[in-house]
Amino acid sequence: MAFFEDELQKIFSPSSVIQDARFSGRICIGRLGDTTNVKFEFVELGTHRNYEGIKASVFNRNDGLIDSNIFRFIDLLGLKPGRSIQHGNKVSPHVWVNNGKTEWYSYEPNKTDYAIISASINRYLEIFLEPAHLSREVEKTDSGRSGGLTSVKAAIERDKEKPKSKPRRTRANPTKKKDEQNL
Repeated sequence: MAFFEDELQKIFSPSSVIQDARFSGRICIGRLGDTTNVKFEFVELGTHRNYEGIKASVFNRNDGLIDSNIFRFIDLLGLKPGRSIQHGNKVSPHVWVNNGKTEWYSYEPNKTDYAIISASINRYLEIFLEPAHLSREVEKTDSGRSGGLTSVKAAIERDKEKPKSKPRRTRANPTKKKDEQNL
């Protein structure tokens, strides 16, 4: 399994999007925000023990899966020089397990290839980043008009400073209360 961990580290260790990346076997798990995480794994796409892409699954720790996408190496890198029966002197990049040994088949990606894979996946992940500085929360001003952008930290502090109001009492079944009074 060290092969897969090493390959995932080559792709995701330099990421500016993923925080606290952890590598284990064929997977990498990291954080995108406080509650949003991402999991990457090498995936087979039709041929047994040929790993032709990486699946990214974005999930919320509380609510579950948000989205997933498969990034095929051929889509990101195209055909590469190598030995291939189907494509002559070109090969579709993939990892394979042959006689118990895991390796890239006929073509091993270089630093530029790893950067291309990483950049493509990071662009996808940026969609799911939680806002760090600004929110589009609309606040009411004293005049009742909508305000502008508010920092998340300021909004949280403002909510903490508000006096706690008594919780409103609601009745799930208004006839139940009347029935209890008649007893």
